[in-house]
Amino acid sequence: MNQNLSTVLICPGQGAQRAGGVTDLAESFDELPAEGQQAFRLASEIADCDLWRLGLSAEQADEARLRRPSLLQPFLVAWAVAEHAAVAPRVGPLSYVTGHS
Repeated sequence: MNQNLSTVLICPGQGAQRAGGVTDLAESFDELPAEGQQAFRLASEIADCDLWRLGLSAEQADEARLRRPSLLQPFLVAWAVAEHAAVAPRVGPLSYVTGHS
């Protein structure tokens, strides 16, 4: 990795979610890294809902549920942590982290 380059993680905000939104993440890896699994477990406990399954669902009713801030906010944090855990071995340490909502 070129030491002169910076690695930036940009986390999505409200409106980035969609039905089946974590399907690409799930299909890209044989197994989600432990940090990503833990993030979804903790977020699901906070939300009192299985956010991983909700994110995998392509049902319109589940998409509407995911728009509720009480589910959406922990989902987005877990999604960002899981995405980072998945790519971290390839991109190395992060120089910056930012997000929007």
